[in-house]
Amino acid sequence: MQPQYAAPPRHVAYPAPEGPRPAEAWRMLRDAIEHGSENELGRLVDRALQAGAQFNQAQGYDEHVLVMATRANRPWAIAVLMARGAELPAVPENGIDLLMEACTEGHAAMAEALIVDAGYGIREGDHSGKTALHCATISGSVAIVHLLLKSGAKVDKSTTDMTPAELESLFGREHELEGCKVTPLMIAAARGDDEIVKALADAGAHLDEGGCGPVILAARRGHTSTIALLLREGAEVPVNVDETGRPALSSVLHFHGMIECLRLLAPLHDYSEDDGSAESPIGIAIDCGDATDVALLLGCGARIEPNNADSETLWDIAVQMDHDEGKDEKIDLMAASVCEPIPAGDHVKFGTLLEQIIQCSSDPAQMASAGLFPSLLRDALPSLLPLRIDRSTSPNLQSCLQAAWELTQCLPALHAPDTQLANDAPPDQRWKQQTAQSRHAQRQALHAGSAAFVAQAMDKLPHVLTFDFFLECDASCPPDEDLHKFMKKRLAEDYGMPDELNRLVSKSWIGSARRAQEWHVAPDSLPDTNQFVATLATSLMRKALQNLDTDDQTLPDQCATILGSAIALQPAPLTQFCADPVRWLRRFENRNHLQPIDAGAFARSLQIALGLPQLACNALADAWQHALRTARNSRQWRTPAELQALLTRAMATQAGTALDDEDSVTVMLPQDRQAFVQWAANMAGAAPVAAPAPAAAPVAAAAPAARATDARPGKRPASGEPDGAPPNKEARI
Repeated sequence: MQPQYAAPPRHVAYPAPEGPRPAEAWRMLRDAIEHGSENELGRLVDRALQAGAQFNQAQGYDEHVLVMATRANRPWAIAVLMARGAELPAVPENGIDLLMEACTEGHAAMAEALIVDAGYGIREGDHSGKTALHCATISGSVAIVHLLLKSGAKVDKSTTDMTPAELESLFGREHELEGCKVTPLMIAAARGDDEIVKALADAGAHLDEGGCGPVILAARRGHTSTIALLLREGAEVPVNVDETGRPALSSVLHFHGMIECLRLLAPLHDYSEDDGSAESPIGIAIDCGDATDVALLLGCGARIEPNNADSETLWDIAVQMDHDEGKDEKIDLMAASVCEPIPAGDHVKFGTLLEQIIQCSSDPAQMASAGLFPSLLRDALPSLLPLRIDRSTSPNLQSCLQAAWELTQCLPALHAPDTQLANDAPPDQRWKQQTAQSRHAQRQALHAGSAAFVAQAMDKLPHVLTFDFFLECDASCPPDEDLHKFMKKRLAEDYGMPDELNRLVSKSWIGSARRAQEWHVAPDSLPDTNQFVATLATSLMRKALQNLDTDDQTLPDQCATILGSAIALQPAPLTQFCADPVRWLRRFENRNHLQPIDAGAFARSLQIALGLPQLACNALADAWQHALRTARNSRQWRTPAELQALLTRAMATQAGTALDDEDSVTVMLPQDRQAFVQWAANMAGAAPVAAPAPAAAPVAAAAPAARATDARPGKRPASGEPDGAPPNKEARI
């Protein structure tokens, strides 16, 4: 690989630095190596060297210029640095040199630069005996494998000291290779890298070399194309996988034997001698075979060992397999051997089942061993898993309700299975049919039971909106426990309410109770205080629910819809007041015939009835007092309609900003406040209602002057009549 720039001769003597300090020059060099483009790198390195940077300035292996270039994957930097005097770093203690690092990362251009420009040789290997060819094979880089083979890498060089973690990542948990020889071809075969396998074979690799034959390793991982390639190249399949003396059925199963052969062998096998473990035929079928293999053995009477949380069993092996074809069907086939009817009609037992599903959500092996079909619950698992992770205690009603909701939404639609099967059908087909029938029945029962569980919980939700619920929580809360936390806990455990709505409901109740204390609402009347708390809490919950964006697609949305429908049926005095304050106030003050009011007492009554702060209620009481005084003193009304119009106009001119304080804005619905503001604006500017013209009196009437005065429109009533009442009778609203 030739550099595409003019490089200065090696070991150029640069002048003493003038300007930046050496530390700054070193940072310039490091930035140039890690970030400089191919075209500008030489100029940037020269500038850093002229500023005082030196290649030997590094404080350790990680700061060596070639190490930085390699790890930043800047292959063009190798030639630039080597041309300016950089030396190869010493191999670290672990034996992993830069070429092995590049091979491990799969950086083909960097590997070529290290070999061509830096002169790296192919070493024997690191402290474990692993070579660059091992690293390139693990990374899956065909280009690097070809480069190493061309550069003289030993194709059959093996290592015996790979760590258990490395062996497990390459060969799976069931490998038997600790302390055994591991060659690059074994790694390539286990990975299913056909191009690398072909390159190694063409380079003369021994096809059966190592602690385990490459064909067997490819078979264990299900790489059929690799198996075919190795066989074409001349590999020989060993008689046995290992020295355990597996019987014929186990051997054929291990090598993915054709189903036609297995159907001949399986009925003749003595399953009473098997323990149902990983070494038995059913264990090998689960680990290495396909779903038809598993169905065949189960249909012939094979049994599976019980699941054990303390050790790995067949259930765990089935879950841990790669996503090969038939994996999910295989797990379902296993679950069919232990499945039981679902108690859909028993609320208590179904709740217990939901708890079990939650507990199993992180362990499909445990789920299948309990007789639950993982394929039915697969779509619900992402939602069920947090229910188990987020709670250290056992699942409560909240998590069970969430689980039931997810099941109603996520259970797949299944068609009723075909019950027709030929009399001579093989055991695997019969077992598959039995599994399909059990899975369909379980799906129907899970959906019906979950829907009933959700419906029952939804029926209980409206109770949390009532003042009785608040009193129950207050009475049940231990003295040393915070009421807010206690209420949220009860909402979760007794009502199953999701956390979002838990916070909403409990915050509304606690917030209204706190405001009752802070605002000193009716300190001498517990019933009035309770009425205020209930009214304000309803307003706060109505506002909070209105701000939720619900579409009934989640459980919180459904619960919010239920609560919203229930709260819509409750009285809304503040909404009625804001629509027409005067009409509401005249009903509220029970038609006192325009008598003067005690503004303070009236404001306190308004606060209890409307759930508003005292400041707003004082302003409303003052405005109403002004309206009553205006009506008493006015001569512009005779009829109830004229009185209503006069009161409305007088009230509106004084109360327009009564609800502008911060506390009122916090507790009121935006549309209620907007309705009040709009009412005040409209009514304050309304034209007075014209009073009807009085009948013309005869000029020569003999009535005294005082009587004529009494007949004027708006004249205050004569003594003995209610103050503010018209001469006739004030009409009721």
